[in-house]
Amino acid sequence: MKEYLDKIGATGSVFAGACCIAPPALLGFLSASGLGFLISESILFPLQLGFLSLVAYSLNSSRRLHGKAAPLYIFGAGASVLLVTRWFSIVGIIAGLAVIVSAVILNSSFRKVCACEVKA
Repeated sequence: MKEYLDKIGATGSVFAGACCIAPPALLGFLSASGLGFLISESILFPLQLGFLSLVAYSLNSSRRLHGKAAPLYIFGAGASVLLVTRWFSIVGIIAGLAVIVSAVILNSSFRKVCACEVKA
């Protein structure tokens, strides 16, 4: 299950970021499915922080396995851009999310190459 935490966290972060960008189709879908309360900033910001924390925890755990800290540093840069530009720049949100997703993809490639994978 631990090998999927970064993917779950990145997916949740992308979802929360997409709610910040708020395309009309997403807003309509959330409202129609009874999840319109998620559009509130008082819900989205803690939700995004939780998902980003999940990704950070997973990347740190993976760093201990494969010994490469690059995905963690890349994630830190992407999370910083995302959190700083969250309120005033759609381009910054998209760039931050893209960097976070690339950090998760890089981490997954390091985990596949690593021979120290622990199977539970």
